[in-house]
Amino acid sequence: MNNNLTTLKDQALAEIRKDPKGALSVQTRNRIFGQLNERSAALLLLRTLLFVRPLWNRTWPHDPYWDDLFTHIEAFTGGEYDATKLAARIRQAHTYMERRMEEEKLDAAYAGLALVYAGYEITSHNLQAAAAENEADSDPGNWSSLFMASLACNGGCTDLTQIDPRKNRAFWNYFVNGIDAAVQQLPLPPIAAAETPAAAEERPRKQYTLFLNGDAHSTGVLLQLYTQLMTDNGWKALKLESYYVNNKHSMTVFYQPGQAESAWIKMDNMKLFSFNNKNDIRLKIRALRDEMYRYRPAEGAWYKLELLIEAGGAHAFSFFYDTQFPFFNSWADQVDFIKDFETYSRDEAFIPEWLKEILVFNQPR
Repeated sequence: MNNNLTTLKDQALAEIRKDPKGALSVQTRNRIFGQLNERSAALLLLRTLLFVRPLWNRTWPHDPYWDDLFTHIEAFTGGEYDATKLAARIRQAHTYMERRMEEEKLDAAYAGLALVYAGYEITSHNLQAAAAENEADSDPGNWSSLFMASLACNGGCTDLTQIDPRKNRAFWNYFVNGIDAAVQQLPLPPIAAAETPAAAEERPRKQYTLFLNGDAHSTGVLLQLYTQLMTDNGWKALKLESYYVNNKHSMTVFYQPGQAESAWIKMDNMKLFSFNNKNDIRLKIRALRDEMYRYRPAEGAWYKLELLIEAGGAHAFSFFYDTQFPFFNSWADQVDFIKDFETYSRDEAFIPEWLKEILVFNQPR
């Protein structure tokens, strides 16, 4: 590290220590960035924003949006990601973060916006803040990503007179102490992918168990009807796949004839439709969905039901709440999932990423 930067670092730490709010001035920050080459400056900024990452993860532990954007910006700084694609991704993320602001979890939302602002600064190749003096007195449009992150550390405070000097000082010291690593262009700490569930992973739920321990009337009726269908046709096994979203219902049934080692055969659609219509299956499926949801509303409602019945009475129900099946692409509109969510809302922890994308980007304003 050159002498100018060493002196600047010492001055910055002293400034933070003496400042009543534990802040670092725009002028000093800009001078630090001015002493760094472009890649080192970007690495310093990204390394500093890792300080607010826990705010996002504690609030939205199953939302990988922050980590995903961070990873792509980091790849861009290393010349591994296309600038045009990143610019589009940042704009999309900006919309997403603004929507999350509406949830009024401001510390986490500010951490998200800080990363978006950092993306703009890095892709524009200009990390020096536009505000000439104290950012707290400037228009929010001129706030830098670092100032936004400092507000995240203060609970996303909207009253800038209520900044906590202790929290503020910890953040700005973290920024200054990251200069050495930035100069050496040391790799950023890896973001563990294991912290984020896969988009199609089914999160563990207690809903069905609670339902079975209560009144499992709807499952019993369905089991009885399709067992009788299997028996009447002399099949040795039946497999049912039923989708239900926003009052839309679709079902397919496969069966195995009585012969040994027979393959699965799809039941004729018209015969299945006639059977289902006669027995009001659509209403029974909806009733099952409603009944299960009431036992554990936080977990949401399933989108797909599978039922396997074998000769002798063995059977198994399976329910899928989180998987984005390819069948949805030709059968359900995104608005269906939005309307379905209005009736069967879920807690944050049970919203898969693909559904969150639909809810955020397609919701009427």
